[in-house]
Amino acid sequence: MPKAATRSKAPASITTIDESIDAYLAYVKSNFPAAALRNATAVLSMLKNYLDGDDDGEESAGALCKESVSAAMISRLDRFLRYRLMRELVVSLEQQQCAFFVTFDFCEWLRKKDRLADKEYRQIQALRDELLEMWKKGYEVAETIELSLQRTKPPGRGAEMIEFARHDILKIEGDQIWLEIWFPIILPRERKIGPIDLPKGLAASLQVGWMITCELKKSKSGWRISEIGNIYPSLPFK
Repeated sequence: MPKAATRSKAPASITTIDESIDAYLAYVKSNFPAAALRNATAVLSMLKNYLDGDDDGEESAGALCKESVSAAMISRLDRFLRYRLMRELVVSLEQQQCAFFVTFDFCEWLRKKDRLADKEYRQIQALRDELLEMWKKGYEVAETIELSLQRTKPPGRGAEMIEFARHDILKIEGDQIWLEIWFPIILPRERKIGPIDLPKGLAASLQVGWMITCELKKSKSGWRISEIGNIYPSLPFK
């Protein structure tokens, strides 16, 4: 059978990432509610801009959206999900989850349309599984810390405090972590905080460069987490 016949569901004119995104959005519009189309449009618009290098200033991106779907695009998906969205745009947890679903659903659609080679598809599956495992570890650590906080006495009201915000994990040693403070409106005198004790065994599940949303208070023994939100498996800041 001629090669073109294996792609009967996709217009022959679809040869670039840009066109693939447009075709995927047309598929979503025809098969899913309006809310799904809005979500897909928002996520893939950001992905298109990122791959095309329109707003991240990286020359290495080139004009990928003008080229065929390739390993060059695949290699940037991880950075889009774990750096662009988490660190640069600082989107909410719900928006990150939506972006994760849409991005990998788009990749599944590319595979069904024979727009991804076997090797690239396996790389995407491995990336998806790796990210899911990271999310799971981050969630479990945050949940365990929250439970431990319910069993400990918080520092007094007069304790020095760093407001609830996202902070970088700067260093991990044993059951202790060090944080670099980036996001409070008024930065504290200390930008690098630590050591901060975690319940036994939890720190081993984390990685340097991940972000943690928490409130910090200083007691006589040093800084500690007084309230925790989420832990994000982001890429290190640079």
